[in-house]
Order: sequence, then C-alpha cells, then structure tokens
Amino acid sequence: MKWVKKIWILIFLVLAIGMQGMGNLEIKTSDGTLHGTLAKAEGHPGEVIVLIAGSGPTDRNGNSLVLSGRMDSFLQLSRALNKEGYSVFRYDKRTAGKSRDSFGKEKAIFDQEINFDDFVEDAILVVETMREIGYKKVHLIGHSQGALLALRVAQTGLVDSLVHLSGPGVPIDQVFLRQLESLPKDLYKEAEQAFKKMRKGEDIGVVSQELEPYFSDQTIPFLLNWMQYDPVEEAILVDVPLYFVGGDADTQVLGSNLKIFEEKIPGAQSKLIPNMNHVLKRVESERENQQSYQDPSYPLDPILVESITGFLNRT
Repeated sequence: MKWVKKIWILIFLVLAIGMQGMGNLEIKTSDGTLHGTLAKAEGHPGEVIVLIAGSGPTDRNGNSLVLSGRMDSFLQLSRALNKEGYSVFRYDKRTAGKSRDSFGKEKAIFDQEINFDDFVEDAILVVETMREIGYKKVHLIGHSQGALLALRVAQTGLVDSLVHLSGPGVPIDQVFLRQLESLPKDLYKEAEQAFKKMRKGEDIGVVSQELEPYFSDQTIPFLLNWMQYDPVEEAILVDVPLYFVGGDADTQVLGSNLKIFEEKIPGAQSKLIPNMNHVLKRVESERENQQSYQDPSYPLDPILVESITGFLNRT
C-alpha cells in the first residue's frame, strides 16, 4: 500500500502546485526528509530545472549556515529562469534549512555518518520525484560541489542535460591546496603531505591548529569519499548535453578550470562570464566580491541566465 500512498501524495502536490504556481515539496529519504520549493512556469511545459547547491550547509536559496549574511543566489536564479518560462525545483540540503531539522541538528555541517555519496543519492531521489510528478525532461544545474554531484546524477540516465556551474576541474584535495597557497610554506607542505597520506589510506596523525578545519575527525571521512571523484573523469561518463560555465571574478574556483574540461573533453561547450564571482553575482572589485557573500541586493549576473537558457533551448 506504500506505493498507493505515494501516488496520492504526488497527485496532491501536482494539484496544489498547478493552482498556486509554486509549492513546497517534502521528499522522504531512508533517514530523513528533503524540503524544497517547486516554482512552476508555463513557457516550457513538461520540463523542469533542478538546482543542486554547493558545499557546506547550503539551503534552497543558496545561503549557508556558516556565513553571517545572505546571498540568495539560488532564489534569484530560480526567479530569473521562471521569467524565461522554466519551472525550477530547489531544495535544502540534508545539512541545511528545514531538511537539517529532519536529519538531526547535530549533523548541521559535518558528521561522520554523512558522506559525499549521501548528497548524490539525495539528488537522484529529487530527480526521480520530478519524473514521478510528471516532468518529461529534467535539467540539472549543479553549483560548485553541486556540479560534481550533478555529474554523478547524470550518469543514471535520469536527466536530459546538465549545466556544470562554477565547479572545479580537479579533485577537491587539489582545490583545497590551491586555496591554501597563501599559508606559510611549512603549513602548506604539511597540508600537502596530509592529503597524500589520505589518498594512500594512511593515518595523517595530529595536524597544526591552523589546518584542523580541513583535517578534523569529522571532516576526514567526508573528504575521503569526495576526493575519489575526478570531475573530468566523471564528465566523460555523462551521455547528455553538458555546459561548463564559470566566472572570471571567481576566487574560489578559478575560471581557468574551464580550460581543463575544454582540453580533455572534445567538443565541450563552455562559457567564461566576465565579472561573475563564485556566488553568481556581477562584481566590479574585490570589495564588491566580498560584500556579495552577505548582501542579497547584489544582482545575479544577467549573462548567466542568458547563457543557461541559450544552452537549454539548444538541447
């Protein structure tokens, strides 16, 4: 009888969303509930875009528990895509927003019981739900860590296209090492050795206090799971149209990552957007770049929406 109950829940959701144009969805997993918002548009009937957020406790609007302000980048992107006629579903990760309460507050940021693959399974379940609701085409937009998640999901054959947005072209340990280049040489070398030991399955021992956020007992299991995936190798396994997008004002994932995909994936479609930063905002200075992480008044880069819709219209 569980399948009957599930069908009636889906029918209720379809009717509610159809009348209101927007509705909140609850998607049950084996150990909690994912909470999200489906904003419906009529320009592309039968199609939906699923937004997959980046690392950390990030909610459906693109905001993080570990940052003091709001960005609203996913909220803005959803609204912009709605205006272009696309229905959009965005959801709180299991470590954020209303989903966080369902999975347990003690798992808000890192927990040894949560790994990267859990986020992949969550995203697959979201896509399956979109299919069950009745969408014939499902497009993914994965941002930052979410870009790698989207590559994994796309290999299931459940999606029709994928936008890899501000995601790195190398495994996460290499990304972190680049971000740590400003550290004193001895600390950088220590971090480098720690990652090497992790890849060999060796105990890294006690690290310096400055490196503890990267190599704590809580973070290491998650990182080990995450590190095994090379974005280029995962992208090669994807059979649907792929679009790689980055910003040249992104200081977290440099725009040069696009070249990695262009060089290793023949015919890769890509776009480097001038003055777009990591949180998808148009900025003109480093000061604006930093402020945009905690001030939602900074607008979404308009070229981003134009580029995404252009790609989707071609698929």
